[in-house]
Amino acid sequence: MTKHASSLDFAPLVKQLIEKSEEGKLKWQPTANRKAFIVSVSASVSFMVSVQDPVATTVGGGLSPVNGEAVTLTLFDANGQPVWDIHQRNVQRVSLRDLYDSARRIGNNVDERLVGALSALERL
Repeated sequence: MTKHASSLDFAPLVKQLIEKSEEGKLKWQPTANRKAFIVSVSASVSFMVSVQDPVATTVGGGLSPVNGEAVTLTLFDANGQPVWDIHQRNVQRVSLRDLYDSARRIGNNVDERLVGALSALERL
């Protein structure tokens, strides 16, 4: 028998996503929404992490904003259809904001851009 979704512990999943991202094993990609990043972990599973305005989320979705924005992790199936949304209130001991920050850093190639900027500054 499977657990009811509200009783699932999503912390191990989020922790693994953060760790694999920081190890360079997950290649987050930007989406058309500049506040959302997506990654595929297998042929049948992908995730999107995004932030929403607190006004939109606190009124419509009842989410708790983190640092002024609510972070959502969405699970997608093999057809790209959303299966489940995970919110910070569903995750204990691990921050969805940390996952979002890692995904944004990878998706926007921040490390490479900073190295390029430092190199350009050194040549001045």
